[in-house]
Amino acid sequence: LIVARPDLLVFQHPAPDGRQSTFYLVPARLPSTAVSIGTGQQIVAGSEPSTFWLIGSDDSVVEVDQTGAQLAGPIPLPPNRFAVGATATGLVLQPHLQSDQSLETEPIEIFDALGARSVRTITSTGLGVLAADAQTVAWVSGADTIHVTDSSTGIDRAVDTRGYVPELVGA
Repeated sequence: LIVARPDLLVFQHPAPDGRQSTFYLVPARLPSTAVSIGTGQQIVAGSEPSTFWLIGSDDSVVEVDQTGAQLAGPIPLPPNRFAVGATATGLVLQPHLQSDQSLETEPIEIFDALGARSVRTITSTGLGVLAADAQTVAWVSGADTIHVTDSSTGIDRAVDTRGYVPELVGA
C-alpha cells in the first residue's frame, strides 16, 4: 500500500528489473477493479483527493488523476531534490537522504512544478519530512523536535517529542 485515502487505495506493482513500477488505484468499496494510473519509481499523494504525482527514474514528475489521465508534466525536479509530498502551494522537496542516514541538516522547500520554481523554503536546517497534506508540512529539525509548518504562510509550530526520533519519508 502506497497511498490511502478515505475512498481509495493506491498500491505499487514493481517491475522485474526494479526500475519502474506500475501504480494501481482501487476504490475502497468492494467489489471493484484496479485502475492503472501510471508508472514511475515512486508516487506521492497530490494536494487534491483525486490527484497523484508520479516520480520517474529521471527525477521528473507527472501529475495524474484517479483515472490515470495526465494533468501536468513531465516536469524536471531541481538537481538533487526528491518529492516527498504535495501541498496546495506545490510539491514538497527535500534532498535525497544520505545513505548513511547521518542526519545532516538540509533544506526542505515548496516547489511550484508548473512554474518550475521554488516558492517557499520551509527550513534550511531540516533533517527530513514526516508528512504533508494540502495545508501543512511536518518535518524534523532535531532529535527532539517535530515542526508543523503552514505551507502558504510559513507559520510554524514546534512539538517536543521528548527524545523520540521518527522515521523520515524517503529513508
